Amino acid sequence: MFAALALTRPWRTLAAMLLLAFALGAAWAQDLLPVPALTGHVIDQTGTLDAAQRQALEGKLAALEAEKGSQVVMLMVASTAPEDIAA
Repeated sequence: MFAALALTRPWRTLAAMLLLAFALGAAWAQDLLPVPALTGHVIDQTGTLDAAQRQALEGKLAALEAEKGSQVVMLMVASTAPEDIAA
């Protein structure tokens, strides 16, 4: 009986730690900004690109997707705050 108790205690500790990690992760994730809806290969929320630049990038990214099968989307935002750019 003592051996069974010794085996269950680490599992309880692990379960408690996982529950705490999920709770903290959920609380931290609430500060993140939502990713905008996918409307194309280039989403410029800053207005940096003109129509010709945006179309050129759209064409290159669409060609890459057709050739390789990998989809790449470029999202331009004014700031990454409150998120860390490294994350």
